[in-house]
Amino acid sequence: MSDGNQDSPSARDQGAALMKMKKFPEAAAALRRAVTANPQDEPSWRLLGGALASSGDTAGAVSAFEKAAQIAPDSAQNHYNLAIALQNTGSLYPAKSHLEQALALNPDYEQARAALRDFSARGETLGYGMREATGEAPSPNSAAKPSLRSLDDLTPVGGSATPAEPPSAFGRGGMSDTNVPPPPMLGADYGEFVNTSGQKGDVPAELQGGWNWGAFFLDWLWLLNHNRAAWGVGLLVFYIVQQFIPFIGILGLGAKIFLGINGNRIGWQNRRFQSIDDFRACQNVWTKWGVALLIAVIVLAALVAVVLYPVFEQARRRAGGL
Repeated sequence: MSDGNQDSPSARDQGAALMKMKKFPEAAAALRRAVTANPQDEPSWRLLGGALASSGDTAGAVSAFEKAAQIAPDSAQNHYNLAIALQNTGSLYPAKSHLEQALALNPDYEQARAALRDFSARGETLGYGMREATGEAPSPNSAAKPSLRSLDDLTPVGGSATPAEPPSAFGRGGMSDTNVPPPPMLGADYGEFVNTSGQKGDVPAELQGGWNWGAFFLDWLWLLNHNRAAWGVGLLVFYIVQQFIPFIGILGLGAKIFLGINGNRIGWQNRRFQSIDDFRACQNVWTKWGVALLIAVIVLAALVAVVLYPVFEQARRRAGGL
């Protein structure tokens, strides 16, 4: 491992601590060091986006959240954060698109659903703004409407424009016709880890890929422990049946390999954990038990061979002497 990768976690932790202290420019500087050392560190990009948004750098926040979404495109949280950042720059149509992607990835994502409802509630006025944002021709009835470049341009029906709120952690303040601020980014301090374990939703980027030795070695027991009882019982039945049907043991090996490859995803999505560290600690315990069982089987087989070899050898000699 390179020195840069060793420095990255400490820089990320420093940035996260500074964010909690609301020292957003300092946090952004630390997180830039983290992503420079490890450009594929998705959590650091996500935190950097929050730090930049909180510092009023909306364009920088968009860039950081875009990078996080590129690294972990299956993260509903990343699409939601990017949508809010885009909304603050006036890029309404892309913001709506990313909210829809967030909901497609996680239909139970209530913050994304609320934000999308907020978009839809603007009706034709918002639609006109999105047409301009995408370069589409306005409808015939929209010629007299003013240009809509951001949500702050909306004004109350029959009233004068409400003074825009000062820039906040999310850029400009709320929509002028309702004074409702944009929905907050996911996490108490923007970009913080959100626990999706046990919800069959997002798998954190840190856990994507990798091999799960506990699931490989202890397959059916591991499945029972991770709330996949039907799979676990089915695999146990298969192991019993294979004792009576030759040549199907290869299917059991295939099941083990499948669980080794997909164990992190299956485990995270089907059992509740307190944190990523809690998940890793649990999997380490299963790995240790699996390795211990493997060693025990090897030792037992060796002992049996040592004990039985003289018996077989004596029988062979007797058979040869007949």
